[in-house]
Parts: sequence; structure tokens; C-alpha cells
Amino acid sequence: VPGQLDLFQAWLKDSDGLPLPSPSAPRVCPSGDPAAGLMMVTDMPTAEDCAAGTLISGEAGALFDRMLAAIGRDRGSIYLASLACFRSPDGRLTDAAATQCATLARHHIGLAAPKAVLLMGDAASKALTGLPMMQARGRWHEISTHAGQIPAVVTFPPSYLLDRPSAKAAAWADL
Repeated sequence: VPGQLDLFQAWLKDSDGLPLPSPSAPRVCPSGDPAAGLMMVTDMPTAEDCAAGTLISGEAGALFDRMLAAIGRDRGSIYLASLACFRSPDGRLTDAAATQCATLARHHIGLAAPKAVLLMGDAASKALTGLPMMQARGRWHEISTHAGQIPAVVTFPPSYLLDRPSAKAAAWADL
């Protein structure tokens, strides 16, 4: 696994050694500015993301953009990645895949060295804090990387908020 961010990003685009690979599956890679100081990590691309070629797209993407605007950011002023560049057939990570993805995500976070990470979703929370999203929310966590401890907060992914609008106030508080 490459030890420089630009080489790691290229590796994510081309490697056959990533969790959940499928020769015909679309790959959705990180986007945004790695030097922004804020890295956001979601579980995995949705089917809609795979079709669009970008993370958090469609109606969830529009909500995500509003969430970013609420904190004075946009997609160009964050670094957005997912635990896996591929979508599993059922949209879930097996324990083995989650372990592999967590190892790669810690490495990725260490290379980007953001000031803070926002984890969006249950799989991202479990993989990087060891806690389900609902238990991890509302407090700071530390993600251990080769570059040291990186502070992280857990929140709801935009897709969750579309299904449960009553959780929006809590998500905005997390932001």
C-alpha cells in the first residue's frame, strides 16, 4: 500500500487488491481537497453514486451540500472518501471486508492528516471507532493512524436523514 497520498489515491483507482472488488463493478474514489483539514468518510457508494461516479449523489447529495453549507463548506473545501471504493451486492460489509476497509481507511486518514474527520454512517462508525453510529454520536473520538491520533465525530449519513427527517436537528448539532 503506497505511503504517499497521491500514490495511494492512484492505487485506489487502479488496484486489484481492494476489498469488495468485482471486475465489472464501478469504482467511486475520493474527491475534494485532501489539504482542506476536514475529511469526511461514508460507508460505501450507493447504487446511485456508482451510476453518477461520485460519492453522496442524487437527493442525498443535495442534502449533503446543504449540510456542508451550514458549516461554511462545500465539496471543494472538504475531502470526501468512503470505507470501500466498491459497493457490495447487498450494500453491506462483511466482518472481514470491514476489517480490511478499516485498515485502509486508517492509512488513508493518516496520509491525508486532516484536523478532524466526520464519520457518516454505521459501518464507518463501527470500523473506525468500534461503536455503532447511535452509540458513537455526540462526542469526540480518536482514530489511530500511523501519523498519530486524529479527532473524529460520528453523524448520520444524508440518506438516513432523508428517511428520518426528525434526525436532522441531531445531525446539524453534530456538525
